[in-house]
Amino acid sequence: MIGTRIRDLRKEKSMTLRELAEELEVAFTTLGNYERGDRQPELDFIFKVARYFGVSVDYLTGYKDARNYDEFLLMNNINNISNVLDYAEPETKKLILNMHNKLTGLTYDIPRSKNHKEAETLNKIFESISNIKKGLGLGILEIADNKYEYAKRFLKEKEKMDQSFNELFEIYTERQNPKEG
Repeated sequence: MIGTRIRDLRKEKSMTLRELAEELEVAFTTLGNYERGDRQPELDFIFKVARYFGVSVDYLTGYKDARNYDEFLLMNNINNISNVLDYAEPETKKLILNMHNKLTGLTYDIPRSKNHKEAETLNKIFESISNIKKGLGLGILEIADNKYEYAKRFLKEKEKMDQSFNELFEIYTERQNPKEG
């Protein structure tokens, strides 16, 4: 599996066996043996390959299909949503899928626009929503001690959300009406 993954990664970068061998400071015949599965690389070489290609050792060894931690988190989140949907009533399932689609729609163009501020602001809003849910006693990590404490927390989070919504409005307004320079 390791050899196949190394070969696939090398080909994705349009590199020859010799070019990759030079980059990794190993004889190209040795690298060829690894790729064909004739020999197994030492652990330090596996780490070196993983660093070079920016993938996880788990991916190289075939233990996981996620190339890196970000892909792992994404796959894990998809599995978690799938598990939640397995237990949801049909109407709730539709709502959860709708929320997921809306979230995807909100974040879809951010990487292309390279607007880190928009992503940061949306993240603040979602963080506040999560904090409010936790304060209601619906979350696992934190439960409000009493109504007064909850109201205080709610107002604090609402203030943060209002500020974030204002920032988001400015971002979207600027996008619609860019300054002429």
